Amino acid sequence: MKVLLVNMPWAPVDLPSLALGILKTSVNENGPGREAEVLHANLDYIDWICSKVDFDSSDYEYYSFYSYFLGIGDWVFSSALYGDPGWRVEEFKKEMAAGELESGLVEKTLHLHALAPEFVQHIAEKIVASRPDVVGLTAMFQQVTAALAVARRVKEIEPRIRTVLGGPSFDAEQGAATHRNFPFVDYVVRGEGEVAFPQLLDVVAENRSPEVIGSLCWRDSSGRSVANSIPVGPLPPSALLPPDFDGYTDRLDASAARSWGSPCLVLEGSRGCWWGEKHQCTFCGLNGSFMQFRSKAGETFYAQIVEQLRRHRILDVSVVDNILDMQYFGSLLPLIIDGGYDIRFHVEVKSNLRSHQLRLLSDAGMTFVQPGIESLSSHVLRLMDKGVTGCQNVRTLRDGQTAGLSIAWNYLHGFAGEEPLDYDSVVDQLPVLHHLEPPMGQSGRISIERFSPYFEKPELGFFPLRPAKSYRATYDLPENELFDLAYVFDAPNRGIGSDVVERLNAGLQEWMDAYPSSRLVSVDFGDRIVLINGRRSFPWSEYEVKDPLELAVFRLLEQPRTIEVLKRKAREELPSMELVDARVRSCMARWKDLGIVFEDEGMYIHVVPEANNQELLKLNCLERESAAHEKSRTEDRNHRPNRNVRKPVKEGIGAGSSMTVSCWRDYSVQSRSLKGMSLGDVEISGPSAASAEFLWEKGARCVRMPAPISFTPEDGAPDSIYALNLIRDFTSLGMCIEWEVSLNEEAPPWQTLGHLYPPTAIEGIGNVEETLEEWRSEYYLGKCTWMKGPGFIQIRDRRWGGLNRFILTDPHEVGTIEAFDVQDTAMEVPQSFTESLTAEHLVIRIANRAWLAPYRMRRRPQHAW
Repeated sequence: MKVLLVNMPWAPVDLPSLALGILKTSVNENGPGREAEVLHANLDYIDWICSKVDFDSSDYEYYSFYSYFLGIGDWVFSSALYGDPGWRVEEFKKEMAAGELESGLVEKTLHLHALAPEFVQHIAEKIVASRPDVVGLTAMFQQVTAALAVARRVKEIEPRIRTVLGGPSFDAEQGAATHRNFPFVDYVVRGEGEVAFPQLLDVVAENRSPEVIGSLCWRDSSGRSVANSIPVGPLPPSALLPPDFDGYTDRLDASAARSWGSPCLVLEGSRGCWWGEKHQCTFCGLNGSFMQFRSKAGETFYAQIVEQLRRHRILDVSVVDNILDMQYFGSLLPLIIDGGYDIRFHVEVKSNLRSHQLRLLSDAGMTFVQPGIESLSSHVLRLMDKGVTGCQNVRTLRDGQTAGLSIAWNYLHGFAGEEPLDYDSVVDQLPVLHHLEPPMGQSGRISIERFSPYFEKPELGFFPLRPAKSYRATYDLPENELFDLAYVFDAPNRGIGSDVVERLNAGLQEWMDAYPSSRLVSVDFGDRIVLINGRRSFPWSEYEVKDPLELAVFRLLEQPRTIEVLKRKAREELPSMELVDARVRSCMARWKDLGIVFEDEGMYIHVVPEANNQELLKLNCLERESAAHEKSRTEDRNHRPNRNVRKPVKEGIGAGSSMTVSCWRDYSVQSRSLKGMSLGDVEISGPSAASAEFLWEKGARCVRMPAPISFTPEDGAPDSIYALNLIRDFTSLGMCIEWEVSLNEEAPPWQTLGHLYPPTAIEGIGNVEETLEEWRSEYYLGKCTWMKGPGFIQIRDRRWGGLNRFILTDPHEVGTIEAFDVQDTAMEVPQSFTESLTAEHLVIRIANRAWLAPYRMRRRPQHAW
């Protein structure tokens, strides 16, 4: 039996389908004579549509993701479902596009809608030509009409093929309604399918009745739709199979979408939500039929992750768990850290994690975190049943930044019972937070989702419900059937009015605009804490917390506290101090004026991240301080250590290499004069990577190189190599580097060095200012890196615009790249190895020596993904 599993638009391009990968494993491991393959029809669509119209990654992302709650991606394929290129165009213009879309997007949507039947015909013919016995189509979010359209056309071309639908969009009533209303669908597998789908294949092969398969929708001998009952309990963790993604990367590499982004594995360690089992968030409709939390053992999940990395040579992993298992902090995360691989994870967590847990996430590469913050008002969060406070959410933003995490979150409004006061105080304080990661966009009014408490319990305030207007413009079904088919519903607006929403969104937009050029960090010297500020709304630059009471209060405010608790704890810590209560109140009032604390419902928390993560990836620091840098270079030139003195050079610099650099705890020129901010002149020697780590551990966040780098051999090329090694490895840590370079005829083009932290000066070229500006504006951390996986090295290079990926699997080549990281890179390497890398400017020849340009990532960029 041949089974073809189809992933239709608008599935993400850079992610294989987890559902189909699991089903592929399930089918191929459940009995002989069965073969399952996956057709990546979403990539076929990209190749097809790019040959027809002007279409790029941002277009696809809009229809796949950003238009979800408008339903536009599904409407595009409604023309193919009903065989009419002009299907409900007027309804679309009136119900969906009016006031929502700009004219250019309306025209593009109409064009895609008119072309959809042609693509569906194309893909249906491709499916039939492969002669499958069963075609399974998955649907999540905006894949429903595309999947239905293909099932319809396949059945028309070849009636013998059995069509099966499954996925989150066909759970419970949705699956039953789909099966009732579209007779070309033979079966619908509702809920978890890795057991039910192989059982269905047995039934099909043996021509038996499928009435014993739980959750299945099928047709009896009269053609009547029958929906089997849903099982009482979900699958246990032992039944959660690893996916089979074989063929995905080859298909992506052959696609027009190959340069749209780096591929990412999609894996799961658990299903359900442990918080939702206790207190389901009122607006959340995830998990469908089964909320029960089930999790693989940390050791099992780690082994599956490593095997997937080894098999597919991909180092990006999106963990689709609704919420990270807290036991993984003691099992999975330590295993990942000890493994030593350069994996980048996206994970969802609860927003009440403590700072040490956030640091552990960062150390394990789980740097793109979605904590479900949703609001900064404790009252609104209680209406959501989130189990956290506004100050706890601010703490997550603050401590996540200290740990170097990128935090993805949304601001929501429109909850029954919320008041304007819940937003007024937050909006007034948003400038306090401009240095912390803002939400991904402006605030959105909540939509009512099937399976959510708001859907299940009308008494919570959302009644009556109607299927969202996009369903009415897409499907030719009566209202009662649309109600069962729909996932998103229209309801009367609740909560705040448009005036408050406008004020909130204006404040959030100001935050998003200000964030790239805002900073607030602290450096703790034990007896005092120095705060360094760069937010426009607060004009001060430095503030020292050195009074014993202030120090005690500041450290207490690492956690949310009331003033009464602060006063009591301050009295306990400083029993001999007088007027503690009055001084605490005075301190809090002053700090609120300075934007040092955030307050919500009488709880306070300080908003100052530690200077561990300098946010040097926002290169505005160079733009904002370029004049100050230039002034500093001129004033301090005579104070540079060994500015014009060269050390004796050994042939082929190795472990004996050394250099003296000047170091500071912060990159801000203004802060360098503060007591303790300078680490002085530090002599470093030996391997550059280890030297960079040594300076980082000493607290260095800004380093000044002692001499300009020249690529002319007679000026001492080995010195240049060692200096470049240091600059490369300082860059990998996110450090600020003050250095100068001479780009003469012996030097590579500046773009070859464009992944390094931009220099303060360039010599030897005519367009210095233009080159410096371009270098600064195009720089970001991670532009050209190498990453270690199990048995391979991956190099990612974006210096020339698009993404180029290189995979090295030969053990000698892998070992050579790793050797660059543990010893000086000015070493002899075989020409056969460097030839291809030299052609890509990944290895640069300097005076017959090989210099490796990519750095190994040691600090994660923000935004991490």
